[in-house]
Amino acid sequence: MFNKKSPIEFGVIGLGRFGFALARSLAEAGKEVIAMDCDEIKVRQMRAYTDEAFVIKEIDREALENTGIQNCETVIVCIGEKMDIS
Repeated sequence: MFNKKSPIEFGVIGLGRFGFALARSLAEAGKEVIAMDCDEIKVRQMRAYTDEAFVIKEIDREALENTGIQNCETVIVCIGEKMDIS
């Protein structure tokens, strides 16, 4: 029988004030969360809530796929400064 890993519930791209609070609240509610940001300090802080926190310097297809974000049921983009990337 094929054993498929269940998808991760949420992905959060950007750990500014809103993104960090959202990812933390989801993790504290028992949800599986992948979080990512270019700021290593924010990512380290997020690792207190989820093991799936990643530093990504460039938001491109390869970086996103390397984190496994494509396996998330819901992805929230929390990037306020670079609207073209959002």
